[in-house]
Amino acid sequence: MLFYLDYCGFFSHAFVIAWWHHVVILLKSLLVVLWRCYFWYYMNLIAWRHTNNLRPEDGKPPDYAHCRNFSCIRKKMHD
Repeated sequence: MLFYLDYCGFFSHAFVIAWWHHVVILLKSLLVVLWRCYFWYYMNLIAWRHTNNLRPEDGKPPDYAHCRNFSCIRKKMHD
């Protein structure tokens, strides 16, 4: 029934695939943005703790500049 009402191909199979393809790309992009924001928040929280002497370690905070994941940060925190 829907096939006969669709004059412009709006509900065609190719359109649905293309539409879902864009939805998936947008969702993946959103996940990447959320992950980066969370990682940035986590890094700043650690920096704030060290600058406010909540976790002093030998008087100077460890260097997190090269860390790209949480396991590296946790290792630095407990070294």
